[in-house]
Amino acid sequence: MSDSNHSQDTHDQWLTLSVRVLQIIVIALAAGVIGFIVFGLNNSSSKADPKRQGNLTMIGYALAGAGFVMHLVVPRIVIRGHIQERITSNQESKSAVPPFDNSGDDVSDDLLDLGRKQLMGCYQVATIIAGALLEGPAFFNVVAYTSERNIISILISLGLAGSIICYFPTVNRISGWLERKTREIES
Repeated sequence: MSDSNHSQDTHDQWLTLSVRVLQIIVIALAAGVIGFIVFGLNNSSSKADPKRQGNLTMIGYALAGAGFVMHLVVPRIVIRGHIQERITSNQESKSAVPPFDNSGDDVSDDLLDLGRKQLMGCYQVATIIAGALLEGPAFFNVVAYTSERNIISILISLGLAGSIICYFPTVNRISGWLERKTREIES
């Protein structure tokens, strides 16, 4: 096996493992919400009037709306900040380091792998942040349902859990994202 094949195999294994970790995290975030929904449906107060929208229900609606908007914005800010930092770093290193011939040397491949690993870490952080921004309002809406018995709160929680599941990563999706962001940084 040549060094380039070995390097590609190592990269593929690393990417697959990184995706698997993120898949577990996304499933855990969604499963926590779904489990709490089941708990809430089985343990809600029978005294509450289902037609009444109390304070908790209204707060739950507001939190769900804010959380949904924030899950779209905050991860992008995190990623954009990381990419801008990498672009600045690349520009500084290009001006500070004299050009050299690295033919036959895999230093550039190592730097590329390091950049992809840092991007993958950024992607993981952004995904966890997005999931958490959805998970909190989902939990709150289940609490509102158990107290006030408004079924819309459960439906909102299910919708937020579904939004978390939409973040379920695949190797192809992340590989494509890494390639696009790597080109963006290098240009």
